Order: sequence, then C-alpha cells, then structure tokens
Amino acid sequence: MEALESAIHHLYSLGWAYNDLNPKNILVNEAEMPVLIDLGSSHQIGKKLTAIRGNKGWIDEDMKDYTTSEKRHGMHALAKIRVWLDKPTFED
Repeated sequence: MEALESAIHHLYSLGWAYNDLNPKNILVNEAEMPVLIDLGSSHQIGKKLTAIRGNKGWIDEDMKDYTTSEKRHGMHALAKIRVWLDKPTFED
C-alpha cells in the first residue's frame, strides 16, 4: 500500500490526479511493486474530466460532481482499496 500511495502522491506533486484508481488498474511487477496502468482518466488537477470518470464502487458515490480532476478521487479510492485488500473480489 505504501508504494501505491507514493505513486499517487507523486502524480499529485506533478499537478495531476489519477481519477480512476481501482484494483483492475494496478499491476504488480516482479519486485512486487505496484504499477499503475490505464492512465486515460488522469488529468491535471482542476481540469474537466473527459468521458472516463472512475468506476462504480471505487468512486465516492456521494460526490454530486465528478466532472473535475481532483486529488480526493484518488484518496477515496485508496481508502476503498485498503479495505478491499482484506477480501479481494473482481466483480463487474
């Protein structure tokens, strides 16, 4: 989790947010380090999102406006991933 959080915070330090963090967009390499894939929803923080706006179950469903690239999208998904790691499932 620490390495994944570090990757997300690195994007933030560059002024970008991932906006679609979920287990299907995380690979693990031979060194057991997470690798983020599918960066199509990543945009500069504060910019309008295009058609890709996160996946149901991994976004904050109480958020009324999910049209802008924001750090909180990733932070919410990280919290859900922490819980998911205790009992992983892959449902569509």
